[in-house]
Amino acid sequence: GATPAQVRRTALWETVFTGAGALLVGGAVTGFTGWLMRQAVVRDVPEAPLTFPWQALSGITAACLVVLLAAAVAGAYALRGGEGPD
Repeated sequence: GATPAQVRRTALWETVFTGAGALLVGGAVTGFTGWLMRQAVVRDVPEAPLTFPWQALSGITAACLVVLLAAAVAGAYALRGGEGPD
């Protein structure tokens, strides 16, 4: 017997941890793919400069975090059934 508030908090934390794991795995895959591409470029053009699109990567990460938090809050609110605050 969990209370409704405990169920909402559990759903919220599960969403946060799942999203954080997805961001970490996605970042690792992106980093590895970028490293592989860099190795291929350096093999053909050794003096090629190394640049990172930090603004784009930061924007994508921020957008993912916003969507993650919105989904977590919406999911917890849906479990509540639309009723007012406790």
